Amino acid sequence: MTDKNNKLLKRQLKKVIPNHRVLLSKADITLELLQDASMVMAQIVEKYGDLYIPIFARVIDEIEDRKKNQSYKEIALQMLDNEQ
Repeated sequence: MTDKNNKLLKRQLKKVIPNHRVLLSKADITLELLQDASMVMAQIVEKYGDLYIPIFARVIDEIEDRKKNQSYKEIALQMLDNEQ
């Protein structure tokens, strides 16, 4: 990984990971934040290896769950709209 990529990774980490402890609820973690985190985790896996794949997989799984739940909610709302 080049110095340019290292600097980019550090900037992305600063966006995603605060410098101090912050308590977040699940509602505070948006889909956009998860997608940013997945990009950072992909770079960490590339740079530091397979040890970080489980964390990467967890982030990807959460993204997929959120998308699926969002789709189900949209279907439910459409069904209610069609009833009226």
